Amino acid sequence: MLFFTSRVCRVAIHGTAVFRPHVHKHPCVVCDAAAMVAKAPVVGVTPCEKTGRHEGRLLDSTSSSSSGPFGCITETVGHSTSLGCAEYVAEGCLPTTSLTVHDSRKLALEQWLEQGLDKEACRSPVKDAAFQQRCWDAFCDPSRTLEDDEVDGVVDFLDKFCEVRVRTEGVDKERTKLPPARQPSCAGAGDEWVSGQNAFLVRLKADAPVGLDLERQLRFQRVLLDFREVVGAVQLPFFLSAGTALAAHRERYFIPHDTDIDVGVFYEDLQQCSTPTPVDCASEVRVGESEAQATIVRLLSTVAMDGRFVLFDICGTVGKGLEMRFLHSKTEVSLDLNVYYPPLQEDETLVAQGGAFVWMATYYEAAAERRHAMYRYRHAPFRNLLRRVDFCDTHESSSGNQASCSGRGFLVPPQSYVAECYGADWQTPRRFNYTEGLREGLFKNIIVE
Repeated sequence: MLFFTSRVCRVAIHGTAVFRPHVHKHPCVVCDAAAMVAKAPVVGVTPCEKTGRHEGRLLDSTSSSSSGPFGCITETVGHSTSLGCAEYVAEGCLPTTSLTVHDSRKLALEQWLEQGLDKEACRSPVKDAAFQQRCWDAFCDPSRTLEDDEVDGVVDFLDKFCEVRVRTEGVDKERTKLPPARQPSCAGAGDEWVSGQNAFLVRLKADAPVGLDLERQLRFQRVLLDFREVVGAVQLPFFLSAGTALAAHRERYFIPHDTDIDVGVFYEDLQQCSTPTPVDCASEVRVGESEAQATIVRLLSTVAMDGRFVLFDICGTVGKGLEMRFLHSKTEVSLDLNVYYPPLQEDETLVAQGGAFVWMATYYEAAAERRHAMYRYRHAPFRNLLRRVDFCDTHESSSGNQASCSGRGFLVPPQSYVAECYGADWQTPRRFNYTEGLREGLFKNIIVE
């Protein structure tokens, strides 16, 4: 199941909440309803909102589409309702042509992103943290069916992970990170997590400094190993990035004060990982972009069906500055996936001045005021310099921290990558959050634009 959220409560299109934050399942009445409104000649109340009983079912289809921010998926939505589809068509609420599930999401998302926020249409967020936690627990329980107020509670629970607490004057930096989420013990996850079979835990007990929170290290380990397993299903290579790459080089365990895990993928790998899909000659989308979109859809579909992660935020587009943020359901640890791109066409001057580079993007804070509405981070090309290390793997290789290429371990960029981002003194630990890093110039490779 997927969870879409925009960090706002509702976005109004012609006065109707079209693509709202919701729990996504197969079939999904919210996605279907959004597509109906997007294509309906008469904009009004969607069938799902009108009857509360409208349901979708999946049919076989070979139709596809490659435009927009996402690629295609070959599932077609049919409809069944107590009022009958014919009545909805007559009312102008349902298009007469079949829609793929991908089309439903794509059309709704495109309109959603193009519209402004109708602030008066927003509901007030649920303030009770305990209630939000109960809603999240219910969301993770496959035997539960959530009520509307519980869905709202889950929205607000996930929304917290999109926010970065801003430090005010006189507030200790040590207290500016996100409040710690409730983290369940890993003791019940299997003997290998807490026994001598877990090489990462064995190494921590032998070498880690006194006072290191081993329980927290195991939670982060579980998240990264679970993500590797999920991504392995789509055969998408990824590498440790940003703060997690720093940890792999400096601590060789997760940075104690870090609040999430960072991984990256190369845009070229998105293009090569997917089976090519046909592209309409009239489409403005190039073949490579279509393949990258298809890979992202495969990844998100795999994440949705697997259930261990929930997608709670998407920034940028597949072709430019994509950042996807996931929350691990069991541990409530977040993981950010950023795509690394070759220079844009308008980066010719930057290339001429400093040579070839790759870049990734982050958002929030004052990103909207920048040239591309994002913070872009520049790195010298490092694809050929990636090496595989054990880091937090449960089984260590015989060659120490240098893992074999048999699928064990994790790819990590070179130390030069870390120095570009955090400065020449990157081996000296400093504690700061994302907001502080931006305000105090602690991220050394942000492109000035």
